Amino acid sequence: MAPSLAMGILLLLAAFSQHWIVSYFESQITSEMKFRSAELADGLINGMNMLMITGQISDPENRKLLLRKMADSKGVDELRIIRAKQVQDQFGPGLPIEQAQDELDRKAIEAKAPVYAINELPDGKREFRSVIPFIVSKDFRGTNCLNCHHVEVGSVNGAASILLNMDEADARIARVKRWVWAGDAILILMLAMIMVWRKVDRRIQTLANYDSVTGLPNRNLLHDRVSQAIYFARRYDKMVALLFIDLDDFKVVNDSLGHNVGDQLLRELGKRLAGCVREVDSVARLGGDEFVIVATNISQRDDVVLIAEKVLESLAMPFVLEGREVFISSSIGIASFPKDGSDEVTLLKNADSAMYHAKERGKGNYQFYAAEMNQMALERLSLINDLHRALERGEFVLHYQPQVNLKSRKITGVEALIRWQHPQSGMVPPLKFIPIAEETRLILPIGEWVLRTACAQAVEWHKQGFEITVAVNISALQVEEHRLVELVDDALRQTGIEPKYLELELTENILIERPDATYKIFQQLREKGVRLAIDDFGTGYSSLSYLTKLPIDKLKIDRSFVRDIADDADDCAIVEAIISMAHSLRLKAIAEGVESPAQVELLQRLNCDEMQGYLFSKPLPREELGAKLAQNARDA
Repeated sequence: MAPSLAMGILLLLAAFSQHWIVSYFESQITSEMKFRSAELADGLINGMNMLMITGQISDPENRKLLLRKMADSKGVDELRIIRAKQVQDQFGPGLPIEQAQDELDRKAIEAKAPVYAINELPDGKREFRSVIPFIVSKDFRGTNCLNCHHVEVGSVNGAASILLNMDEADARIARVKRWVWAGDAILILMLAMIMVWRKVDRRIQTLANYDSVTGLPNRNLLHDRVSQAIYFARRYDKMVALLFIDLDDFKVVNDSLGHNVGDQLLRELGKRLAGCVREVDSVARLGGDEFVIVATNISQRDDVVLIAEKVLESLAMPFVLEGREVFISSSIGIASFPKDGSDEVTLLKNADSAMYHAKERGKGNYQFYAAEMNQMALERLSLINDLHRALERGEFVLHYQPQVNLKSRKITGVEALIRWQHPQSGMVPPLKFIPIAEETRLILPIGEWVLRTACAQAVEWHKQGFEITVAVNISALQVEEHRLVELVDDALRQTGIEPKYLELELTENILIERPDATYKIFQQLREKGVRLAIDDFGTGYSSLSYLTKLPIDKLKIDRSFVRDIADDADDCAIVEAIISMAHSLRLKAIAEGVESPAQVELLQRLNCDEMQGYLFSKPLPREELGAKLAQNARDA
């Protein structure tokens, strides 16, 4: 029921209740006034009889005295005695008793019954008028001298006209109205509050159980749905499958197109997921870019495979958001009851582990949970915990890989590469902990340490006479934080390195995802004299437009193109095109991953400027790199 309609009904009920209650009190007061009038009439009859018996009835003063005393004692505004016409005619006009004065008097005498009326006065007050006839009875006729044998039993001998003031009664009714209005107001307020509470309660229930962006069940309701599904699966010997879905690179959409577009994508994705399942299944959003499908009444594994493949196929279709197409993939982890867990917590945890395994397998795929994944998850958790303390414990070290001029074979620079000396596990490969550092945002303090340490080491080599540049990799998070220029300023000031000897490497994806922010940062860094390089060029969203706009000094050709350059004509053509383009834009080209003399020979023919790879040197600790610099200087 709509709140306005419900409130209207409440007001009608309140008005009706007030009318009923006030009418009831009015009738009670009228009954009370009638009772007072009847009581006065009885007293008046008794008083008149006494005057008749004593022979004092003929004296007008005696009648007036009787009427005045009774009126004063009973609080009556006016009290009159009316003689019926038939009695008046019998005794003659000389009897000093009033005749009927108005219609009310005549009506009471003719009807032989009391009549009553409430009169409205000009000043807004009211008065109660009653005319009560005196009916001749057998006993009364024998004792009343005025009722001679000529008057019939049952006839009207006269009447009492009584006028009562209703000020006190009206005051009581006014108080009742105020009480009723107050009660109605309280009732309406209470009912309105109940309605509001119910609405708030429904809103709270919605917020507690449904996601505000997609309208899908949230984590709280998901647990309840999974528990119910497990209960029925156990009862009817069926399977329940949980498909844990995580969007790949959803952060790119949020950062490049804005959170509003990101929310729109989540809503559209929720609709697509709902279209991939049956009515008996559920789709929920855990938060962020994570969704869960609860597939119930499953008989075999192939049923789950069909759902997973349908989801991947549906999400692979482009999303049209604000007039542009957006492509996004997903990774799915699958855990089933009873094989992979007997409760919702275990199933969710195992499906989550399977999802991470799917991401590690290259994203855009699904993986079923396997018991060994728990061990992998525990190792991952342990790695995260150790990573939080690695920096303060001084477990990180830098290794440096030389960058060599292809013509002179002289070392022109080094790339600083971080290594983690784990106290129990030994040297942890960067590919194992760098992605975790990105996810946990620990890359920010780690990146700051790398920048400062690399600059300080370069200054030491400069003091030894080796004027080389040091290249430091910059993460997307460091660009997002908008503190990169400040961090570089601090490193330059604290270490004393000249800006021209510091080179920052960023991947193409960072440039494409955040073009405006990156351009501003690059301009500020270039103004300080810092060099800039594009790392892994050719593997991202290469665009000539940003190459012409950004103040870049160097393109680093990705190792995937260099690896087969001597045997694959296509790779050779790509590398040649990149080198030619770089030189046309007055940029240097450096080939990564050079591991054979044949690659070196071909790169020389293509006029590549520099190389970096295991053919010349693997990444070395600073002491060994110092010796390598000295040897290179002697050979030159």
